[in-house]
Amino acid sequence: MPLSPRAKKTWGILLPILLVLVLVWIARARFASESAIGIYLTKGGRSLLVIERGWLHTLRVSEGFFPSLVQLYGIWPEPGIRADVAKGHLQIHQREAYMLGVPPRPGKCFLNLRLAPSSETPGDWDLVSGRFSAHDSRLFNVTLPTRGLTGGWLDRLIGDFERFAVVFAERFRPQIQMEMSVGDPPAKSFLHRIDDPRLIPYFKSRQVGKLPEEIRNTFWEIFAEHPEDPYLAAHAIDVAAHSGDVEKGLDLERKWRFPLSQSPDLLLRKTAKDASKSLAKARGLPYGKDLREVLASLTDERANLSELMTRIQGILNYPFLLTSIWPVVEPVGDGLIELCKTPDFLQFQVDARLANAVAKLKLFEGKREESLELLGGLYRLGQMMTADGALIQRLIGIAIQNTDTEAMGLFVLNACETPEEFARCWEIRDRLHRVPGQETGESLLDGEWMVPVSLMKKTSGRGSSAYDIGEILTRFRVSEIHFQLVRSAAAAKAQSLLSREFPRSAEYFAPYLPGGPPKDAFSDGPLRFTDPSEEPYTIYSVGPDEKDDGGTIDYSPTNGTRSVGDIVIRIPREREFPFPEEDVRAKDADDLLRQFPNGLPIDVFAGFGKDTALSIVDSTGDSPLRIFSFGPVGDWESWTANLDTYEIPGLRRIDLRGTDRTKHPAIQKVYTPVEPTENAETWTLGPAYDPTNGFRSQGQIILEIPK
Repeated sequence: MPLSPRAKKTWGILLPILLVLVLVWIARARFASESAIGIYLTKGGRSLLVIERGWLHTLRVSEGFFPSLVQLYGIWPEPGIRADVAKGHLQIHQREAYMLGVPPRPGKCFLNLRLAPSSETPGDWDLVSGRFSAHDSRLFNVTLPTRGLTGGWLDRLIGDFERFAVVFAERFRPQIQMEMSVGDPPAKSFLHRIDDPRLIPYFKSRQVGKLPEEIRNTFWEIFAEHPEDPYLAAHAIDVAAHSGDVEKGLDLERKWRFPLSQSPDLLLRKTAKDASKSLAKARGLPYGKDLREVLASLTDERANLSELMTRIQGILNYPFLLTSIWPVVEPVGDGLIELCKTPDFLQFQVDARLANAVAKLKLFEGKREESLELLGGLYRLGQMMTADGALIQRLIGIAIQNTDTEAMGLFVLNACETPEEFARCWEIRDRLHRVPGQETGESLLDGEWMVPVSLMKKTSGRGSSAYDIGEILTRFRVSEIHFQLVRSAAAAKAQSLLSREFPRSAEYFAPYLPGGPPKDAFSDGPLRFTDPSEEPYTIYSVGPDEKDDGGTIDYSPTNGTRSVGDIVIRIPREREFPFPEEDVRAKDADDLLRQFPNGLPIDVFAGFGKDTALSIVDSTGDSPLRIFSFGPVGDWESWTANLDTYEIPGLRRIDLRGTDRTKHPAIQKVYTPVEPTENAETWTLGPAYDPTNGFRSQGQIILEIPK
C-alpha cells in the first residue's frame, strides 16, 4: 500500500532525526571507548592485555585473557573475551569452557570485571567489582562456528544467550560463584597502561619461557624510555637475573626495593618479591630456592630412606619459610598447566609418617639430637606447605604438622632429662615458633584461585560448600594448638626439673614461658592446666566446642572436626617411655618390655581402629631382637589385619591400657618366629622398606636391638 503524501513527509523528517541520533550515540560511545584503547600490564605486571577498536563503537581484546579454572581443574580452556565502556567504567566479559567432575563433563564459566579510571595513576584502571561463576553446561554445550568472532556483535549475542541459558538452567544456582563487590577495597592499577607495541613480542617470548638476546635488548630499550615505571622495574630485576647480570639486578633492587614494597597495587608487590627471589636464585642464595624444588626432592624416586630423611632434616636449616616462586611473566598454554600441576600429596603424608617412625626408632639408638632435628625439619616442611599454594597443599601441610607434634610430644616427655636437653629442644621449637611468614589462618584460600578470581572473597551457590572455611580454619587451629601444647609441656617439664613440681600458676612456666601458656584459639584466655596435685598433670585447650571439660574428655577429629572434647597433653611424673641416653640393649622381648613396661610408642602405620605400638620380633638363636614399624603398606592391608578373629602363630597381643585410659598406645604386638606348618601360614619380617621401589611399596622399617 503506497504511503500518503503526509506519511512520506513525516518519515522524511523522522528518518534523518533517527539517523542523527544513532550517529550521535555511536559517536559518544566511540568517544567513550577511546579512553580504554591501549596496551596494559595486568595482574601486577605478569600478563599483557591489548584493547583495540572493534566494529562501530565496540572494543576488541586482541591479546591476553584471564585463565580462571586451569589451576583448579588443569584443563586449558579456549577463551572468548570482549570489553566495552559504559557510564565511565570499563567492563571486561570473558567466557571459558572447561571439564568438571569425575567422569568429566563440559562446563562454562563466566568472568565479568568492572573497572574505574585510576585516581592515582592517569591512564590506569582500578578493579572495583567483579563476578565469577561456573556452570554445568550439559543443557547448552553446542559449539557454534561463530565463536571466533570475538569483539563482534554476533559473538556478543551468543555470549548473552549463553548467560541467559545458564541462569535459566541453573535457576541462579551456579556450581561455583564468587564476587568482588563495590564495597570491597579496589585492586589499584589492575590495568597499568604502557602504550608500547614492543611489549607484545617481549611478553609472547617470555610466556613460553624464552628470553633471547634480541628480546632482552628490546626490553632494555623499553625500560630506558620508561625509567620510572615500577612495573617495568620489577621486570628489569627479573630480566637481569635471567641474563646473569647479577650486579645490574642488585643495583635495580636497591633503587626499587622501597618503592615497590610500598606500591598501592598489592599484586605488583607480589611480582616484585618473585623478581627478588629470581635474583637471589641467580646469586645462589637459599632465599632464591623454590618450594617446588624442595617438594620435588622429597618425591625423588631415586632417594633411599636414609637420603629422604636427610633431606627432611635439612629443611630445618632454612631460617625462613620457602615459597613457590611464580614467574614474573605468567606462562600460557601447556606452560601454565605444568606450573599449576599439583604433585601427589599422598606421598608427602607418607614421607611425614616415615619421618615420625624413623625419629622414634632413633630414640632407641640413643640418637636424640638426630631425632630432634628430623622432627624439626618435618614441622618446618609442614609450615612451608601450610603457608603457600593451593588449598590441598595447605591441608596436607596441616596434616604434616599434626604428624610431627605427635612424635615431638613423645620426645619432650620422654627423651629430655637434663636442663641442657630441654634448652636444646626449646631452641628448635622456639625457632619454629618465631619463623616469619607463617600462616595465620587468614590466607588459607589465597592460592586456590588465579587472579582476578582470587580477589573475589565472597562465595555462593553449590560450590560454596566445597570450601567450608569454618571447618578448614578449625583444622588449622587444632594443629596450632597441638604445637603450643608441646611447647607448654616442655616449659612445664623444665620447671619440674628445677622445683620438683609442675607449675601451679602462669608465672611458674618460666623461664621458657614467663607469661604462662599461650592463647587458646578456641577461647578468650590462654591454654588451661590442672592442679599439680592431680595425676597426670594436664595442659589443654577447650577445643572447637568451646566448652571446658577440665581436660577429662579427649577431642577426636574422627568424631567430626567440630566435635566435643578438650585438646590435651598429659604429663606423667614418670616417663611413659624411659629411653636411655645410650642405645637400648635387650636379649629378648621380655627383657625389652621390662625396660619399657608401658610398651613401645605408637606406630603411625599400624592401628586398624586402635592405637598400636611399634611391633617387636623376638630374638632367636640366629636372629637378634628387632623393633619395626609396618611401613606405608601398613598391617591393615595384610592378612594380619583381622587380629580379632584370626590368631597368627607366634603372635602375642598385649592390651596395654586395661582400665588405665591415660596410657598412650593400646596394643603391643610381639612376634615370635615359628616354623611353618602345612596347615597354617606364619608371619615373617621383611623386606626392609625401600622408597626406591615405590613410596607405597611393601616392607617394614626395622631396627635391630643389640644384646
